[in-house]
Amino acid sequence: MILWRTAVGAASSQRLDTSRHSNAESALSITGATSGLDIAWNARRCAAQLGLLSIQPATEVHRQMLVAAQAFGHPDGWPADERVSRRDRRRALEVLDADVQVRAERILQAGRRNPEEVLGPDELRVAWAP
Repeated sequence: MILWRTAVGAASSQRLDTSRHSNAESALSITGATSGLDIAWNARRCAAQLGLLSIQPATEVHRQMLVAAQAFGHPDGWPADERVSRRDRRRALEVLDADVQVRAERILQAGRRNPEEVLGPDELRVAWAP
């Protein structure tokens, strides 16, 4: 059994019986994923391939990351090690809700990033509040 968790530590999880899915091992592979958005995209792809429930965007987590970056004085993120190609940028943005896509696209286009490490306890409380 593999415990399947959604990206960014979602509260729910599913048990996956890999003996029933011959492609489970390859579908769960997220090699090449270099950012949280890559991981979320790959997780969505894997869930679809395995017939699992779809993984929903963690919109409030992403919104709080943008709020925290602003509070740190970096509304346009921090310099990224690598610039994201237009194709990869479009793919990464697919996992975001429309209300955060515009700002995230601007950050990625500028060759910048907004790391999850900007989230502190206050932002996480807001993001996961009922």
